[in-house]
Amino acid sequence: MGIHKKLIILNRYVNTYLLLSIFIFLLISFNAKSVENNYVVNDISIDIKEKDLRKARNIAINNAYRIGFQRLLFWITTKNAKEISVILDNINLKSYVTGYSIGSEKLSTFRYRADISVNYEKESINKLLNESNISFFNKRGPKTLILPVLKWGNRITLWDDPNPWFDAWLNIPIDSNFTPIITPYGEVEDLILISASEAILGNKERLKLIANRYKVDEVMILIAKITNTSEGKLALEINGYRGLNKEKLFFPVFVSKKNEKIEAFLLRAAEQIGQINDDLWVNKNLEKILNEVRVKLRIYFSSLDEWNNIKKNIIKTKMIKNYMITNLASKNASVQITVAYGDENDLMMSFAKEGFYLNTQNQIWELSNSKSINSEKNNKESFINYED
Repeated sequence: MGIHKKLIILNRYVNTYLLLSIFIFLLISFNAKSVENNYVVNDISIDIKEKDLRKARNIAINNAYRIGFQRLLFWITTKNAKEISVILDNINLKSYVTGYSIGSEKLSTFRYRADISVNYEKESINKLLNESNISFFNKRGPKTLILPVLKWGNRITLWDDPNPWFDAWLNIPIDSNFTPIITPYGEVEDLILISASEAILGNKERLKLIANRYKVDEVMILIAKITNTSEGKLALEINGYRGLNKEKLFFPVFVSKKNEKIEAFLLRAAEQIGQINDDLWVNKNLEKILNEVRVKLRIYFSSLDEWNNIKKNIIKTKMIKNYMITNLASKNASVQITVAYGDENDLMMSFAKEGFYLNTQNQIWELSNSKSINSEKNNKESFINYED
């Protein structure tokens, strides 16, 4: 083969590779973009009896659609299983699905297993919930590390074996909760950072250290006590709290079912605690939304730099949920802001640290430094109107 022909063939390979690379890049970009408009439920474990691969896959995908949608509504609403089931029975699930992927697919004689991830169209689901008058909150909760301490008789353990309470949390599937839950590895470094007694006492410095190790926002200490009931069943009492902010948590007493093994019992309790934690997160934020108030804010400033500084403070403060500039002049502005009810004092303190005074006594709030407000009170300048 001549050198010229070899170069032509090589050029074709290069062009094909480049086109394939561009296609893959565009595909990845499209998927990344589509995720922003979707709710994604990962790792839906499916296990069915079926020897025909094509038939098994179709059944598995349809099952995953329902399980994933159910899990999503558990996450973002406070509806129970029965209420969610009614919703699912009255909609066309496929119309909300924008895509899926299958992982860890295994087929053996008369058995099909797979982990399936499903994407649901966010806008359509939000519309469904709004039209059904179902309150929801769709921002995931803080990444939380679980420290499962077990009290059983005279024994107290966190890292030592056996700790079936710890093992139960290890068996919780990844991405099972709206508030992401992480169980520590139980490695030597963990033992050094915090002990069972330090976790029980809520040693904040130790809790911060292990939180930093796992890069989490919160640490939840769950002190479990196992006892026997008069009927010969197991009872599980949980004394829980969030370690970094000292928030006390309350959980029901869990009782084992007839002939239920301890491993299955503790796993069931752990799953329910995960769901309760999700509900606490959603309820807490729904209450905040219900208590949000819109107020008009008149802002006085002496220069463009001061106005820009105030805008930066408005944007960065957590107490202000959103804002809209409605009028603007050279020395003052009118802004509509949304704040959580009861946050006025915190908001005043936040602006005070930056040298500004916030007056919330009147119907229209006023923000200024003393010079700006004194010079602008009698200013009759016309405003630039930003309202439609």
